[in-house]
Amino acid sequence: MGNMCKKESNDEPNEKNTVKLITIGTAGSGKSTFAKQMKILHCNGFREEEMDNYKRILFSNVVTGFKEIGMNLNLLDRQVEDAEEEMNYFMNNTTFNETGTIDREMAEYSMTLWEDEAVQFAWSKRDEYPLTISCLDYLIGHMEDFVDPDYILSDDIILRLRQRTAGLRNTIFKVDEYFWKLIDVGGQKSERQKWKRYEIENTHGIMFFASIVEWDIISEEDEDKTSMEISLDVFEEVVNDSEITNIPLILVLNKVDLLPEKVKNSNIKRTYKEYKGPRKDHEEVAQFIVGKYLERVEKRNVKDIKVHVTCALDTGLMDKIFDTVVQSVRDRNLAGSKLV
Repeated sequence: MGNMCKKESNDEPNEKNTVKLITIGTAGSGKSTFAKQMKILHCNGFREEEMDNYKRILFSNVVTGFKEIGMNLNLLDRQVEDAEEEMNYFMNNTTFNETGTIDREMAEYSMTLWEDEAVQFAWSKRDEYPLTISCLDYLIGHMEDFVDPDYILSDDIILRLRQRTAGLRNTIFKVDEYFWKLIDVGGQKSERQKWKRYEIENTHGIMFFASIVEWDIISEEDEDKTSMEISLDVFEEVVNDSEITNIPLILVLNKVDLLPEKVKNSNIKRTYKEYKGPRKDHEEVAQFIVGKYLERVEKRNVKDIKVHVTCALDTGLMDKIFDTVVQSVRDRNLAGSKLV
């Protein structure tokens, strides 16, 4: 599955003029957000049919977000008391409007339920249970906009929407004289295991994405591990794979925008006793986490791995990171290929 944009270009991608870049990482790490950013930066944004699809994804994100909270209230020993009808609407409704878009009824139920004390408590404790829709608060804040039939989803909203990547998604765009084929590999375990099938021998670069704020979040894949432990294990497998050690690898530690608040509420020393820095110093914590990833490197020169601690929601930062990716790929292998 994939799509291509060429702006004003009339030529077509082929083996000689195409650079292939694979993005991999666990679910929710920011890979798909990066792909969206490339469409914003290099494809003049999103096509009409994509916008219609994102409206349906928005609808699904709101429903899923409230269901996740509802399913974990017992774990938190809380119950909705003043919005039982609204919670039942999301937990048991099988007859949502057929358009898959947010209508006035859903908006009203959403805003009322969001104000419930138990829901707010559950949201404040969201690090303590598996949660895929981490942007629910942002979406609720724009609920009145969504019911306007003429409302056009903003890039900020689209970047935050969560959609599972099944298999792989290709985004093809042109920068200067080259086409770039960005391959987004699904982040779930069953999808990640397939990543080496995607013509690794013809790949010019690999970007590994990871969330920097998951050191205490229980993994959906393995309840005995944190999401960060799973990510570290996957990174170790990828970075030390003998078949790809000659391919440039870029490590992107995402969600740094959430780190200052995270360190206030979660003591990283409870998970990593070897951390010696100040508990609430987010810059020290960030460097510690960078170190945890790099210490897994065995079959590469650590200095060759470009590391970015960043926020995938920031279009300007993603533009700069892509520039460094282009340079890394050029420096490593384009000069000796048919591409230059």
